[in-house]
Amino acid sequence: MRAARVYAILSCLILGGLATGLPAREVPKWNHATTPHFEIYSNGGPETVRFLAAEFERLHAFFIQQVGLSPRARREVRVIAFASAEEYNLYRTRPGSDAYFIGAESRDYIVLPALRRSDQRVAAHEYAHVLMHSGGWRLPDWIAEGIGDVISTVRMAERESRIGGDLPGRSQALRNARWMPLPELFAFSLKSVSQDAPAAPGRVNIFYAQSWALADLLMLSPAYSAGFPALLGALASGVPAERALDASYHKPVDAIERDLRARVARGGTALPLPSVGNAAPEVRVEALSSFDARILLADLRLANGDLGRAGAAFRELAVERPEAGEVHAALGTIALKTGDTGGALVAWKRALETGIGDADLCFRYAVLADERGLPARDALMRAITLRPDFDDARFKLALLEKNAGHAGAAVAQLRAMKGVAPARAFAYWAALSDGLLDLDRRAEAREAAIAARAHAADAGERERAAQLAWLADSELAVEIDGQKFRTVRVPVGAAGRNPFIEAGDGARQVEATMRQVDCQDGGIQLGLDTAQGPLNLGVADPTRVQIRNAGGVAFEFVCGPQEARKVMVEYAPGPRLLRGLEFR
Repeated sequence: MRAARVYAILSCLILGGLATGLPAREVPKWNHATTPHFEIYSNGGPETVRFLAAEFERLHAFFIQQVGLSPRARREVRVIAFASAEEYNLYRTRPGSDAYFIGAESRDYIVLPALRRSDQRVAAHEYAHVLMHSGGWRLPDWIAEGIGDVISTVRMAERESRIGGDLPGRSQALRNARWMPLPELFAFSLKSVSQDAPAAPGRVNIFYAQSWALADLLMLSPAYSAGFPALLGALASGVPAERALDASYHKPVDAIERDLRARVARGGTALPLPSVGNAAPEVRVEALSSFDARILLADLRLANGDLGRAGAAFRELAVERPEAGEVHAALGTIALKTGDTGGALVAWKRALETGIGDADLCFRYAVLADERGLPARDALMRAITLRPDFDDARFKLALLEKNAGHAGAAVAQLRAMKGVAPARAFAYWAALSDGLLDLDRRAEAREAAIAARAHAADAGERERAAQLAWLADSELAVEIDGQKFRTVRVPVGAAGRNPFIEAGDGARQVEATMRQVDCQDGGIQLGLDTAQGPLNLGVADPTRVQIRNAGGVAFEFVCGPQEARKVMVEYAPGPRLLRGLEFR
């Protein structure tokens, strides 16, 4: 039963040169391997890369098989493992971190010293952060780091797996240091810690230790684990920690702290889980060139936000190899992050010209180019070619095609999207309805307008959806207003509209027999017999009378008595003017 609760808890967690610090000639030998779910890089030798590949794939299998979790599809997870702690320290983002995770625009990074063969803890902790980031969870530092530490206790053996139990370094810190009050723990931010502050390492250590212990209590203890999914959802929604705890457990914070201290004092025990097996994929290890290794490390500087040293490294690489598209792409990203949009456009354009294969970069370039009034279509087409399921690029391209008057191309791009995110649903259906209207596909346009209304978020969007539905249900017609012609919309399929009926006419129809046409200086007069008696109608201008069923391509009024003929006339009753004449 407790194992089942752990599965539910963890499922809830996700658902929902200058650059290296060494001269270029001293860059150590790096190796690379691609596995089904990771890109592995290390300068610790080929065997280190193979070991890392096997360990991370086993972690992936654990989350898939035991709790049904995996990172976002088709998103690269790049693992960078340094051969020594000294090399890792050159890239460490904050003190006290044995490893770290970066969720960048185009990929996720796990950065760490090369693992000891018996140590799965660090890798599991950082992979937990990948999973949280992939699930889109925005959690306070205390619970995010605590969850990572609890998950880091996973042990995968041939016959079983285990999670939970003691982390000696954390529990020792709790025994030897003064605890933070829980409200202080909840407010603590790792980003605000200064590396130069003398007290920072001690505060960081006790923060990690308490975060682990509290997460272990909430996730794995029988008294708290059932309420953990609700707590996690509340924290991810931005509810303050104390209020979220009270709503989930109906306990004051001081009572939770007493339970926490008691659990730490007696020590936790690991929870057994089924084995995930020892199957590992075939791994082919390849040596990186010195140039590619320097790109790898400069890119890590960029992902870490160290723009100065990253820029210097990439500029040096660009001089050495001007045709390297990924180098220009990185320089474009650095330019954009430093506010130089013009420089970003130049660099990204150069990257595209050299054949860059990064769909995300093509899309970012297209967005920036379009904002500055520059051509963006080719970059979007390249992004879609590189990644056919790139819905953001397809939607942007559809809007560009629509604005350029290419309704068919716009509809094709919208129809090719794999899914419609809720935040984009109204805009998607409204754009699709608009494009279908331009193609005169009215039934489909009306269906899309109805879908747009279903996703409208406010009165303005509901009005826009209603307008699209009205446009789908009506068509243009012409009417006369005095001496001017104007267009109006009439229901689709309605009886043919007489364009010569003027606004305010109050036009009437009547069946009659035409008996006389009098041609006078003041105009033409028609003498008609109706069921209600004689009716005389004037014709001010014969070219402004709609004639139907006349039996020829032209019709003229012939003055004098007429051969009795049944007609339907439309007329303005006030001035008694003929507007339409239909022969029966």
